[in-house]
Amino acid sequence: MKIKNISLLPLLVSAVILLSTSCRFEEDEYFDKSASLRVTSTNEELKSLLVKQSSDANNGWVIQYFVAGTDEADFEGFNLFGRFYDNGKVLLASDHRYLRNGNANKYTEATSFFQITPEEGTLLSFPVWNDVLSVFADPVDPSSAPKTLAGDGTGMNGDYNLVLHSMKNDTIVFRGQRHQAEARFVKCDRSWQDYLAAVSDLKQNISNTYLTSYYES
Repeated sequence: MKIKNISLLPLLVSAVILLSTSCRFEEDEYFDKSASLRVTSTNEELKSLLVKQSSDANNGWVIQYFVAGTDEADFEGFNLFGRFYDNGKVLLASDHRYLRNGNANKYTEATSFFQITPEEGTLLSFPVWNDVLSVFADPVDPSSAPKTLAGDGTGMNGDYNLVLHSMKNDTIVFRGQRHQAEARFVKCDRSWQDYLAAVSDLKQNISNTYLTSYYES
């Protein structure tokens, strides 16, 4: 009888190992699937929030856009504006001084495309050229770059791929994928032209030159 019990032991051990392996595989598969679902859910939530605020009944987004070097006061923040549409199109606008083709400091709108993808976390990407945004990430030729731009062919070290950092109902914070500068999306509470006019008035009434336009509210 003792011999029979011993002979059954390897079979019991094998069964336990097989059961353990099977459970671990199913558990890993479950958690992988859950992580994937979580990313998909975040992407959908982000797009829904961007699009909802971009409807005709709302005023879109103020994008408080920074480039690498802002912390060292190399560049201030820039006010951009955006409307995001369900078909993947985006309308961006600004009057910043780096607009090209004679549009510097003039209110300009430009339409292009956006994507939301699960790369290094949720990623908001502007994959094609947009006159309002792309100039910040353009590697300007050092021989022709203005003195205010980086003279090493890197331009202003801006980003057109933005990694989601935090998301609330009225504010979404991103970090540039490559240069880590912040881009803060805030719900706009007025027309873009009115917002820019308020910023201009604020600048004229403030003597502190270190207070830049992105503090306007």
